[in-house]
Amino acid sequence: MLHYYSPYKNYSQDNTIQKLINSVKLSGLSKSISLIEKLVNSDKILFKDYRDSYIIPNSEQKEAYIIAIKEIIQSLDITHGDNWDFDWIYKIDKICLIPVIHFPKYTIQNSGGTSRQLKDTFIGIEFTFKSYDDENNEFRYKYYPERPCGFRTTLKSDEATNGYIHSHLPPSRGSTDLVFNRFCIGNAELEQLGMEMQTLEEADPPTLMLYLISLKTLLEWESLEGVPHKYIDKIVQNNNSIRYNNVLFQTAYRYIRENDIKYDFFIDENVYKVRYNKRLHDSIKQKFIDSDDAELQRILVKEERHTYSSYENIISKTNKKVLNNYYIFNGKKYYMTIEPIRQGIEGQHINEFIVYPKFINDVIQKVQSRLFETRLKNYIS
Repeated sequence: MLHYYSPYKNYSQDNTIQKLINSVKLSGLSKSISLIEKLVNSDKILFKDYRDSYIIPNSEQKEAYIIAIKEIIQSLDITHGDNWDFDWIYKIDKICLIPVIHFPKYTIQNSGGTSRQLKDTFIGIEFTFKSYDDENNEFRYKYYPERPCGFRTTLKSDEATNGYIHSHLPPSRGSTDLVFNRFCIGNAELEQLGMEMQTLEEADPPTLMLYLISLKTLLEWESLEGVPHKYIDKIVQNNNSIRYNNVLFQTAYRYIRENDIKYDFFIDENVYKVRYNKRLHDSIKQKFIDSDDAELQRILVKEERHTYSSYENIISKTNKKVLNNYYIFNGKKYYMTIEPIRQGIEGQHINEFIVYPKFINDVIQKVQSRLFETRLKNYIS
């Protein structure tokens, strides 16, 4: 079941009411304007006003509210096609309508060149409505968006164990609930458009459409300057299952010998020694990243970081895991799903990995032995 945090908290404790709402959503009627009009005219719809309270519209406000809902529907149809729906939130004995947009698949990236593909993101936007009589005693109305909230129903296993939902959303902290949380949007274009809609004298659908289009930019760009909740290049996959052994070492060592690693050496007490430094480490690391051999790439491991243990028992490294939690959208159930990470390291940044430490130490010993043998042969000859 979907859990809502403010502003989308569902106050219903009545399973009968929730089942009724779910049946409406599954039937695809949740954005039926004729049904919404009937609910408005029968005082079953609440809207949020500029005083941050939820009210039943009076007769004049009802007409404005229905016009506003139609404008929002038209703007969503133009900007997002079929990828949107109204969520119905039950408050006491009334309904609040929250537009929700689905982004099936997109790539988030940052100025550092790191990127990641994300799936099944849902963004909810609650609107504040305001109606008033202007200085000429003419009735006016407007609406403007609150800060968007979001969650995802499909995660990769490393995202799940790291609590990553989106760079600009709070981490899940191991919860398997589907929870709308507020995006951190900073002083971006989205924030400016929302403020502009708030200061306009009346509703302006073109500005709303610009706002709705800009949501994709929010999803696709990780602002390093804005201090994300979680950086995409810090999402790491624990690799505790690796077992370093002599066979793996011999295979990997033969590979790097044939591919000329770079290292620095010095003489200590008349003995050649290899420096354990960044040049050696990066040289070895790059050789294995360039390799197409998955067995050799086991020498590379992800940096160990904190993970959320509550996910550990439900994640499969090879099979997709579907949980019982689901979100109803456009007549379909989207189940909370955790997908395995594709095997291999293609496309991942070199800084995400370290070389298995014991391997580097063993390589240094081997290289130093070779240097000693070479020097001894030259001395004898």
